[in-house]
Amino acid sequence: MDFKDKIIVILIIVIISLAGFLGYLYGVWSIKIYAINTQVFNSNTNIIEVYGVGTIRVEPELAIIILGASTKAEKAIQAIQENAVIINNVTRVLTELGISEEDIETIRYDLYPKYSSSGEILLGFCVDHMLKIRVRDLDIVGEVIDKAVAAGANRISSITFTVSSDKLATLRDEALKDAVEDARKKAETIADSLGLSIIGVASVEEISGSYPRWRYYYIPEAAGIPYYTEIMPPSEITYKVYVKVSFIIG
Repeated sequence: MDFKDKIIVILIIVIISLAGFLGYLYGVWSIKIYAINTQVFNSNTNIIEVYGVGTIRVEPELAIIILGASTKAEKAIQAIQENAVIINNVTRVLTELGISEEDIETIRYDLYPKYSSSGEILLGFCVDHMLKIRVRDLDIVGEVIDKAVAAGANRISSITFTVSSDKLATLRDEALKDAVEDARKKAETIADSLGLSIIGVASVEEISGSYPRWRYYYIPEAAGIPYYTEIMPPSEITYKVYVKVSFIIG
């Protein structure tokens, strides 16, 4: 056997050995994968998913008003200056009503160009300045809006009746506990109807929370009757929390 034949024989042996080794690895991997799949599909764990809701009702303590001014002018500086005059006047009348400066804050300030419908002609510049106002005396909410508008405010975004941040956090915790308890009661009813019982919890997820919304009415100016706003605060506000709980039953 010459040198060339020996090389060929060695290569054949190496290829056969490598094929055998790969076959062994494939067999090991196949067994592991099969074992994993068998474990998943042969699981005897029974899980039911239920939704729970927790509801807390409380009397509102304050109103949060989002309002401001939008101005437009040929030049940007003119729009800025006109807007500043309005916001300063609004802030002044609010403080005269007894609202502290700490309860008045800017939440948005935008300066942007205004173009024609074709988008080719610059018409001027606009400034939007929005304030967040906390009104702790619910009896003057309507007056706050009236005087702010009289001072130049021309945008009202929303009015929300709520409670303090600390109290809201406490209410959320209470509602969350009630939501979990509601989910457990539903799961117990379902499990009992199947002749089973709850033996554990697989997962818990908070879905969302709902906040009280606002109501306000505009009464247009009539002959001899000045424009005014009538605010109707709710007697109570509702806070809800929703959860999804996966219970293990057996």
